Amino acid sequence: MDRTSATNSEDGLYTDLDVSTGVAGTAIRAADKNAIQEELMNVIENADLTPDSDNWTQLLQGIRREIRKAVIPINDTWKNIYTFDSSIEVALCGGVDTFFVGPHDKNIYQSTDNGESWKTVATLDSYATAMAYANDIILVGTYSGSIWRSSDNGDSWEKVYSDFSKRIYKFAYTEDGWIVGGNLSGILYKSTDDGESWDTVLDLEDDDAYFPIVIYGGGIAIAGSSNGIIYKSADNGDSWSKIQQLSSYRFYDGYYHNGVFVVSMSDATIWRSTDDGESWDNTLSADNKIKTLSQGNGTAFAGETSTYALYKSTDDGESWEKVATLDGSISAQAYSNGVFLLIAGGKLVYRPFLPDNLKDI
Repeated sequence: MDRTSATNSEDGLYTDLDVSTGVAGTAIRAADKNAIQEELMNVIENADLTPDSDNWTQLLQGIRREIRKAVIPINDTWKNIYTFDSSIEVALCGGVDTFFVGPHDKNIYQSTDNGESWKTVATLDSYATAMAYANDIILVGTYSGSIWRSSDNGDSWEKVYSDFSKRIYKFAYTEDGWIVGGNLSGILYKSTDDGESWDTVLDLEDDDAYFPIVIYGGGIAIAGSSNGIIYKSADNGDSWSKIQQLSSYRFYDGYYHNGVFVVSMSDATIWRSTDDGESWDNTLSADNKIKTLSQGNGTAFAGETSTYALYKSTDDGESWEKVATLDGSISAQAYSNGVFLLIAGGKLVYRPFLPDNLKDI
């Protein structure tokens, strides 16, 4: 972006038309207007916001998000900022400038101040075991197998499906729908109507098998089974192929970033694939189970269950460094808009320490 060089401008500045003195006004060129528009849109879209002509706060939101991305993930000092009365197993996710969590009390809580305070926004029929946000939709899966949905960033909720009778573990959003993994008799399901109906897309024909993780990125979907086998889909989850068995242990968590899939397993290992899931390398063997993984802006964290250790990676899971020990088993993590939150000890909400002058950013 540069100052204007339009006709009748002076030193790059616009001049007003003055008929009485014969001063000609500066011509408004399309290039000048487009430069301003595109500079502003770059900030908004780089912050993962969808341009909205009715929202006049998006530039401010975008600037705040970029500051948080630059500052918060590099801070390795974690602080307990909130304690729930009821235990949280794995259900934590980020929405639009907000976080959601589902403890065992069957409620859904929302935070709009990066985890410092929470309010009840829904009461479910069973406690939440899976949460995901994508395409302006939040899906919540429960221990009893029901699925709940919000399409207004958590302001209202509805139960959209109740035919699953077993625990939901993970959701993944593809280009044309949602995939769900759970304790569902070795079956993966897909929905193209935001959770209202589900069709079988993979059936292992094994009632004892289940899918603890489903991940999507770069046009590829990855599913990990309870017996350590990787399955892959290149058509948004419509068809699947068996790739390889990493171990005999179950998968716990996973993420995709920048062409890389990263998964954790119950034998305390983390694995990484850079070729769309075709081959995998073991990049961390920890002392105890790595139950949770989260990634944001190129920084990832992995949490142990027994030693309460927190590991950090800044190279898409190729190497890991122990950066903190928290006050309890790390059971859930989430990243949203430049902020990481995690759950330790079942009830404790942790966040990287923020100086007072950054808390309101």
